[in-house]
Amino acid sequence: MTDRRYPKKRRKRITAGKRQDKRIIKAISAILYLICAVLFVIYAAMLLFRFFIGSDFGGFFSEKTATSSFISEIYEDEMRKDNVKYEASAPGNINGASGSDKAHESFEPGKTYGDSGTDNTYDGFEPGENIQRLRDEPRLKDARLLFGGNAYLSSYVLSAYDDEGIGGVLSPGIMDLSNRADLFMVNQVFPFSERGEAEEEKAYAYMVSPERVNILKAAGIDCVALANNHVLDYGYDALSDTTDTLDRAGIAHAGAGENYDEASRAVIKDINGMRTAIVSSSRRVPDASWGAGKNRAGVFLSYDANKENYLNYISELNGSCDLVISYVYWGRNEGDPDIPDYMKILARESVDAGADLVICSAFNSAEGIEYYKDVPVIYSLGDLMYGSSIDKAYLLELETREAGNEMKLRLYSLSSQMGYTYITDMSETG
Repeated sequence: MTDRRYPKKRRKRITAGKRQDKRIIKAISAILYLICAVLFVIYAAMLLFRFFIGSDFGGFFSEKTATSSFISEIYEDEMRKDNVKYEASAPGNINGASGSDKAHESFEPGKTYGDSGTDNTYDGFEPGENIQRLRDEPRLKDARLLFGGNAYLSSYVLSAYDDEGIGGVLSPGIMDLSNRADLFMVNQVFPFSERGEAEEEKAYAYMVSPERVNILKAAGIDCVALANNHVLDYGYDALSDTTDTLDRAGIAHAGAGENYDEASRAVIKDINGMRTAIVSSSRRVPDASWGAGKNRAGVFLSYDANKENYLNYISELNGSCDLVISYVYWGRNEGDPDIPDYMKILARESVDAGADLVICSAFNSAEGIEYYKDVPVIYSLGDLMYGSSIDKAYLLELETREAGNEMKLRLYSLSSQMGYTYITDMSETG
């Protein structure tokens, strides 16, 4: 009897247990369905954000509503793409890049890259070989273009100028290069204004009085890039003051403006009969709302989410101009030893689209140089005018020649003390 009773009770317990298990399974299933639904909504929102970011956010966001969660889509994630690999298909490698067996260890003062008849030609080229243009019918003219890195009129620079004029800010060697250049361009990392409030949560917010534009004029600067992470430090009114100040001073500008069309518009100049286009864009902004929209002031961005418009514009300019130059502001995570892969990809895609020279202005550091498809890519020139001192920076001179449709580069090593920038080897100006 007892043997039969035990199995019967056991069967009841098993049946009850199965019913309880079914209820638990149903509850777990419901929770999983809910989680999937939430993830789907988040994914859909991300897709909508990516779709609308290039068109003024489709009206979904006001000027100041973008948050760091949105930035993770166009900035933080791209800054961490260390797992992205890009195989170079042309001679020349990146200075300092891991695995590079032809890395150019450092810039050599006065060295000419791609110049005919020199023994100092870059590793990827034989002596006498020149940088070839991408167009079937190049129309280069004799010209000299000069490019500096970041320019901020700090208190040290202002004090040096007030004491000694432009001679207290830039050395005679630099001024000689400026005076012989047909165009001199720098990256202006501040607004000209006396209005607005400093951007919240920024460690460094810059602003310079509009009357100080005379320093840029005295330096012979003809054009500035405004696409960077400081041009909106004091808001949209300060940006408007900046473009107005530059316009009155006769200094061309690109990379930021009252709307997307103005911010993306290239500077196009006729230099000795050579139609030259300069595009300024940024891969580093502190907030997504800094990106220019259809009806919103801001910066021309070249993040992955915006890159198609940028590359298409380069391609369009390639068909109508003799020389196309891309000036990109970027940055990398603090402590990263190498140039990020995403930046190498963007630079090479710019060349593929038709850029004849790519200059990347990183913040406060001089980086490497490479040739991709015979087109030079400068990964950073460092600072031209900034704080009290500059340890290492470069000035780039591009010379074009009508005879042979030749282009050549010269890099001049710079340092500064107390707001005074000079060439470290004066023989470079010879």
